[in-house]
Amino acid sequence: MIATWLDLILFCFPMDQVIVSGQSVTLACVVMGYRGMVQWTKDGLALGGERDLPGWSRYSIVGDASAGQHNLRIDYAELDDDAVYECQATQAALRSQRAKLTVLIPPNDPEIQNGPIVHVISNIPYNLTCRATGAKPAAEISWYRDGQRQESAVYSKSLMDDGKRELAVSTLLLTPASRDMGSSFTCRVSNPAAPAGKQTTVTLNVQYPPVVMLSVQPQTVPEGGKVSFLCTATSNPEVTGYRWAKGGVPIPEANGDSYEATVDQSFFTEPVSCEVSNAVGSTNVSTLVDVHFGPRLVSQPKPLTVDVGADASFTCTWTGNPPLTLAWTKKGSSVVLSNGNTLHLKAVAQEDAGVYVCKAIVPRIGVAEKEVTLAVNGPPIISTEPSQQTAVGTKARLECLVGSIPPPDRIAWAWGERVLDAGSLDRFSVDTMVTDQGVLSALLIDPTHDADFALPYNCTAWNRFGARSAAVSLRRQGEQCRCTREPSQGSPGPGVSPVDSCVHGRAGVGALLILVVFVSLCYRRKRCRKGEDPVAPCSTSSPLCFATSSLLKPNRDPTNGYYKVRAHEEPCLGSGFSEYTPAPRPLFGATSLYPSAGPVQPKLYEYTHRYTLGTPGSRSGYDPHERLFPQENIYSGTAYLTAPYSRAFTSYVKPSSYEKAESGYEPSDQASKASGCSRFSYTSLSQQSDYGRPAQQRMQTHV
Repeated sequence: MIATWLDLILFCFPMDQVIVSGQSVTLACVVMGYRGMVQWTKDGLALGGERDLPGWSRYSIVGDASAGQHNLRIDYAELDDDAVYECQATQAALRSQRAKLTVLIPPNDPEIQNGPIVHVISNIPYNLTCRATGAKPAAEISWYRDGQRQESAVYSKSLMDDGKRELAVSTLLLTPASRDMGSSFTCRVSNPAAPAGKQTTVTLNVQYPPVVMLSVQPQTVPEGGKVSFLCTATSNPEVTGYRWAKGGVPIPEANGDSYEATVDQSFFTEPVSCEVSNAVGSTNVSTLVDVHFGPRLVSQPKPLTVDVGADASFTCTWTGNPPLTLAWTKKGSSVVLSNGNTLHLKAVAQEDAGVYVCKAIVPRIGVAEKEVTLAVNGPPIISTEPSQQTAVGTKARLECLVGSIPPPDRIAWAWGERVLDAGSLDRFSVDTMVTDQGVLSALLIDPTHDADFALPYNCTAWNRFGARSAAVSLRRQGEQCRCTREPSQGSPGPGVSPVDSCVHGRAGVGALLILVVFVSLCYRRKRCRKGEDPVAPCSTSSPLCFATSSLLKPNRDPTNGYYKVRAHEEPCLGSGFSEYTPAPRPLFGATSLYPSAGPVQPKLYEYTHRYTLGTPGSRSGYDPHERLFPQENIYSGTAYLTAPYSRAFTSYVKPSSYEKAESGYEPSDQASKASGCSRFSYTSLSQQSDYGRPAQQRMQTHV
């Protein structure tokens, strides 16, 4: 019998369905050829065999039973109806396939925390959060700001307690600004049960510190003019106070939204500030005033002392308004050396020493300048008058001023056979003192004799950079001086010296003078035959020996061939500065300063004791073993000369040997006609450009 039923049954199975909560649904079940009971189960629980399904008010079995239709109808589906259903023919022991009924639940209305007015503070980050609950499946959430979609939200979801519905949360990250005040933010949610979606909107109330604008009138003003400052502010909540300051220093008399002031240059560099406060905070705004003013020194240049050949740099900074123009010059010159803040001098020489001027020019406003000194370490610079006029029998004073840095280690005077650097020697004394211009050394002769006027006086100074010399002559009062320089043969060396030629200017006694010259020369020659020198003896033991006679015959070598002389013409007076460039052999050094009885090697004199300046009136005899190059400086002061100077004076060096001329001295090998010391400044033999050819000799004539 059962087998017969199975052969006759035709089973129609229910299918999975998805509905939205509140809708009705019918699950189909058709059993053809079966006359027994048919029932439905929900998640394995039997609903019953009656067609009206007592206990399930919204459930019923519908269809034509005679046609085998046993469909399950569910009205107004709810979340509880979301289950797995099965149709069973119990007497035939038949079960349908399981059918899944899915009930979709739309989300509840979204909620934005702290809405509908959200209070935020400007520039402080804030999380705007929207929640959508009770949805199945979870709701999708989107954000809109004033209608514009925002993409920076963070989304998350989770199951609710019933295990079927879900909670969705979306957080919009924002940093509000004052411009966001009153902006609306909308949270929109949707899912398949609510495709049209739901939304909610909040408005931002942004609290912010004052937004301040500071203006000044007039915007451009000359120094000493008046200006007005206006401080305008907007804020949420309202402004509670104003505070003014200049350069960070409070202005007590200003407490409102405006301030008036008489400006000076400081308003161009020290800003005026207005600080506005409210409950949220405060805002400070500053402004400078376009004040027109003349140059102001910001950083001044520092004096420099450098060695010869080194580089030097000065920096000078000015401020001015309108923008200024800078110009570097050397004092006394209009040549612009630089237009920048820094002046660079490459490989400086002694003549670069002096005062430099940094000048600042503000167009149509003013000009200012700052001076700075450059001192250059180098050999001594000697300033002296080439000749000194005095009467016989009176006191004479010959001076040489030694400048430059470092100060001289020693200053010595040399004339005839004598050398004196301090103290007294017979009628001669040396007075040395430190002045603002340098070290002044004076040779005092008291009283003067006739022979003193025929001698050249050489002032030599040393420091660690070298030695330089200057020649000074003594002239009788009323005697006219004409200084000449004669061109030497060959190229002039660095030690070319001026040669003074003094001529008596009294034409009315010309014939008498010629007679006196002739008689004097004859008398002198007679004395020289007896081994005497009518003026000053010349000894081979003397460190310095110069011809002393100025009474020479016309057209005759004034030195009788004693020296090689190289000279050229220059004015006698007015050449106050002299410079000597040391020759390969120095004045007081390895070269012998006087001849010997025959050809010998140059003699080196050692002066071993430490040199110390003497005071006027002290005695200091000359020691041939005295060292003329001291070991350290003896002057504590420093000085330099900035005036231009000529390069005119050289050292005094005799040839290593000579022959007697007419004085009675018998030479050993070479004939020379030197009879005494002359007033010329002589060039060292080591400085001649051609050792094998005599330099042109200067001839001295007395009228």
